[in-house]
Amino acid sequence: MNIRKKKDGPKSITLNTREMQVLLLICKEFPPSEIGKRLKLSEKTVQNHRANIKAKTKAKTNVGLYRYALKKGYVKIKLK
Repeated sequence: MNIRKKKDGPKSITLNTREMQVLLLICKEFPPSEIGKRLKLSEKTVQNHRANIKAKTKAKTNVGLYRYALKKGYVKIKLK
């Protein structure tokens, strides 16, 4: 009897609206304190959102978050 493991296809990552807002501001290189001011959140809440985004995207650093945003087309690189 052949037993095949069912392969899971790529899982779709869903970021909620607030996580998307935080991600875009991270990509603009704003520190958590400034992101908090702009979104009317505490710095700790911003850090929690960033940690959740990193977990969902499997990014290890903010550079990984930026790469994810580029890949998804959320941000674009402007060359001079």
